Amino acid sequence: MVEWAKERDPADVYRFLSRLFSLCSPMCLPKKLSISGASLEEFPLITRYAENLTTLKIPWSFIANETVIREARKLSSLHFLDLSYTYGIGARAIEAIGKHCRLLTGFHRYMLLDFKDHYYDDEARAIAATMHGLKSLEINHFKFISHTSVLKILSSCTKLDYLDLRQSYIIGPGEKLPQYFSSRTLQKCSGRYDVFIR
Repeated sequence: MVEWAKERDPADVYRFLSRLFSLCSPMCLPKKLSISGASLEEFPLITRYAENLTTLKIPWSFIANETVIREARKLSSLHFLDLSYTYGIGARAIEAIGKHCRLLTGFHRYMLLDFKDHYYDDEARAIAATMHGLKSLEINHFKFISHTSVLKILSSCTKLDYLDLRQSYIIGPGEKLPQYFSSRTLQKCSGRYDVFIR
């Protein structure tokens, strides 16, 4: 369905979702949904029928912080969420998801390499503050000012056993050379030798 959505007009995707949900009885609503490029109109439609939803993958979505904050409480049954390449949201949306999705054990947020002045320390802190039940976290191509927020994730998310930081790096303002994360250093600094870090 992800590939189908990529090639369709948003209006077609909305009609398809509306039709799909209308044909389902409350007991038969989908448990897993994967759509690429969900729009501001489609996201509330998804959350309206999210009673049974445990897995939601909506990479490349065009949603905003305010929309996620308003709708996050309807996603309380989620166990896994993928918000990769969704640039309209930030720490406030991540925090809202963490507060309302207490069953969340897996979270993916891949981003494209960005050498501009955008850092993800605040998103990492939001994850650490609210997603304490995570077992698997993949945050790829994140740019950080320091390693502090990542260490906060390791200390706060005590159930975490897998952390994927591939292509994430530290580079302070004015610095030219990125410093990539060392799994051994993170394990040593956090004391979390039980976490597999990539």
